[in-house]
Amino acid sequence: MRTILTGKGGTRILPLVFLLLLGLLPAGCSREEKARKEEFPPEKVTEREKPEFGEENERYLSHVVLEKLDGTSVKISDYQGKLLFVTFWSSWHKESLKMIPIMNELHRKFHRNVVVLGVAVDKDGAASVKKALKDQPVNFEVFINGYKIVNQFGGAGTMPTSYVLLRDGRLVWRINGLRAKDKYSEIILSLYRRHL
Repeated sequence: MRTILTGKGGTRILPLVFLLLLGLLPAGCSREEKARKEEFPPEKVTEREKPEFGEENERYLSHVVLEKLDGTSVKISDYQGKLLFVTFWSSWHKESLKMIPIMNELHRKFHRNVVVLGVAVDKDGAASVKKALKDQPVNFEVFINGYKIVNQFGGAGTMPTSYVLLRDGRLVWRINGLRAKDKYSEIILSLYRRHL
């Protein structure tokens, strides 16, 4: 062991090995990325889509209050009687912005029986959300300050993260990350048929 730790003339090479290993470590995250990871810790589940939580699930979110762009508030219970498709997104995230046309299409397709809600997690409130939506008109309801309520749903380790709630406000489905438009429609139709 002594020959591994010393070089010619007895000089120690352990510090050199340590410095070399230290240089191979990743540089780390920016402050902004680190703050986002702390704010929205990743879920323990690693798959992109979590199936139904189950009929016995007792996570009811009827009490959760959502804040609209104009500053007024509504409760999840205000939508009781319809399935809810709730997507947490952000104006600074490219994949989230790709979700907007999908939510428009889902609202157009299912508006009679399903309410589509977009909840922005941006910390600066309405300003960045309005800017992001300036060139992308929306036909679904948009809410702000989602960072305050996202953990009540189960977190958003990946943006965008969508949830489906039954008519009674019970959480039954989560979709992590951006998926094909047809996948969202498939999930909504399946839940709607089973929970008429």
